[in-house]
Amino acid sequence: NEELLSYRFSLKEQHNFDLLFGFSYIRTSMNSLYGSGKGSPSDKIHYVVDGFPTKQTIAGEVTPLQKYSSNFEEKIQVSGFGRIAYNFKQKYLTEFTLRRDGSSVFGRKKRFGDLGSVGIGWNFHNEKFMLGQNIISQLKFRVSWGFTGSVNFPAYAGATTYKYQTDGRYLDFIPATLMGLGNTALKWQQTQKWNYGVDLGLFDGRVTANFNYYRETTDDLIMSTSTV
Repeated sequence: NEELLSYRFSLKEQHNFDLLFGFSYIRTSMNSLYGSGKGSPSDKIHYVVDGFPTKQTIAGEVTPLQKYSSNFEEKIQVSGFGRIAYNFKQKYLTEFTLRRDGSSVFGRKKRFGDLGSVGIGWNFHNEKFMLGQNIISQLKFRVSWGFTGSVNFPAYAGATTYKYQTDGRYLDFIPATLMGLGNTALKWQQTQKWNYGVDLGLFDGRVTANFNYYRETTDDLIMSTSTV
């Protein structure tokens, strides 16, 4: 679900503004169901029905012939964001973005993170002294800096997780194995990005080229580790 509100206006046909504000809600869920059975009296039977053997015993060792499992996984992300873009006579360009994102992936104390960027540009070809020539149709210089975040992690990365051992019991209880320790302070992995670029067009756009130099630095890198 996403709602957007945008508004554009100009002042004296020189100062041009483009405003954008929005809110989004994203829910991703997965249900899975699995089952298998062995020992069918015929390969033409494609279903595990009542009466199929559930286990076999060979030399005192019991092997299950039927298995089943189910799983549910869910991720939720809410975001509020805004962008303000301004240019003067289509020559000098600026853009500011700011967003606040919250994700269920992270620890309950650090689920929200602030992200944003700022960029400036200069359409050099729109300068008065460039209007009389017909070789360079576009020459734009641009610089941008900002932070981006990543939520491409397991749904319960910040929670303590267990796995039930369905193939054994202890005192008539199903035992569970600790799979991962939770971290309530697990927070957004952020990447700082710098980008310097030049856009070039020649002969009314018949020849174009783009040059970019960028640098990315990731802070608070999220990695799985083992204590064993």
